[in-house]
Amino acid sequence: MAFLRVALVWMLMASGALACAAVQGGRAAEAALLAAINAERSAQGLPAWALSGALTQAAEMQACDMARHNYFGHQRAGGPDLAARVESTGYPMRAAGENLAWTQRVDPAQVIGFWRDSAGHRATMLNPRYREVGLAIAQGNGRIYWAMVAGR
Repeated sequence: MAFLRVALVWMLMASGALACAAVQGGRAAEAALLAAINAERSAQGLPAWALSGALTQAAEMQACDMARHNYFGHQRAGGPDLAARVESTGYPMRAAGENLAWTQRVDPAQVIGFWRDSAGHRATMLNPRYREVGLAIAQGNGRIYWAMVAGR
């Protein structure tokens, strides 16, 4: 079953079905969000996360899927789960976690505030098992969708 999920994700990626429009200022916002996450980690004595291309692909899949299908959550009904998205990128996953947010405008300070103030999201950001991260932003249906995928 996991193979079928990964194969489906790969087919969607190859067909361009998961591509979505770039968000104006998105790359700068992603960099600011990474800096804020690493500041939170540093304040707790944890090492900074390195940006991973594979985890960024997994985050892009989720952000684009939420924007395209007008939902907010870790998995759309019938859609790939976090493990399938990460596995489909070829990332050698031992552990993975995901934080999501949506905003009305591109505002990484608002997103880090949401995640800092939520016990579950904060725990993901400060999990010492995770060593790398991928970040993505997509827009659709009047929202900006944010996805963070951390892994090891």
